[in-house]
Amino acid sequence: MNQLNAFFLVMISFFSCAFNEHKGGELPLNKEHIYAYDTLSLPHFFDSLFTRHYASIKLKFDEEFEDICRENDLEREDEANAKMYFRILFYHKLLTSQSASNGNNAGILKIPYFWHWVNPNPRHQIIYLPGERLLSKIKPPAAFGKYASYADIDRTPSLFFSDLLSEKPGFYHSDCDTFYSFGWCSEREMAYVGLLNLFDIQGKVMTGGNHSWSESYVKMVKNDKKVTVMSVTVDNTFDEVTWKNLGLTVDTNRLMKSYPQDKLTMWYNTNAVSDKQKTFLLALKVYPKASARIEKLVVDFLNH
Repeated sequence: MNQLNAFFLVMISFFSCAFNEHKGGELPLNKEHIYAYDTLSLPHFFDSLFTRHYASIKLKFDEEFEDICRENDLEREDEANAKMYFRILFYHKLLTSQSASNGNNAGILKIPYFWHWVNPNPRHQIIYLPGERLLSKIKPPAAFGKYASYADIDRTPSLFFSDLLSEKPGFYHSDCDTFYSFGWCSEREMAYVGLLNLFDIQGKVMTGGNHSWSESYVKMVKNDKKVTVMSVTVDNTFDEVTWKNLGLTVDTNRLMKSYPQDKLTMWYNTNAVSDKQKTFLLALKVYPKASARIEKLVVDFLNH
């Protein structure tokens, strides 16, 4: 075999290996780079996080968006449709876990799931890092005075996000090492609905079968240019999102008021979108150290 033939065989082998490496899977995405953020309010930060990475978010989830548009006769090229779809999906991916298992932290921001109001309560074994004491031995913040300890609190959006956006991890558990915030189904959904509410996306917390999820209602443009109402069912425990076309004449205000009227579900919804919670979230600051940590997790996810 002469040298020229040998060279071509080597090159063919190289490109064959390169092709087979990605055969049957996705081709690598363009690498997203890391941005720096000044001190921002919570809504400004989450909006900037979404806006700066919008192109990569679209690229990563474009097939899912195409499927939703085709199944519901939505105009795929309508930019308002796309931004609504990807914002709802992206914020879900930030906050979700993937199972109702103690310590599961499979979402972008690695927020572990912990059961609550069970015996034994796994939250009583969480260590509060400032002082390295059991969370069950720490007095609750002043706004939660009716609870026996920090471990027993029902984590409203204000507490969920203030912990999440702190500059140092506040907690440790042997199941998931150190972490910033945590929550089980209802706490995650209150936080998620509260976050969407800051962007004028109507949502509510739903309950049933000892579980909670959220439902939102948004208007999107169909292929015939008419505006339809879409319901979005999001489960931030099991990482599930379902879109459904409700039609052109649906009363979203009526839908928003339609949820189980038991005392607990009503409490969840009051805390998700109350003026008090919204005022707190609007005033909450995200400092550069916290934004840098979150930015890195987002970029790692998009580059994966």
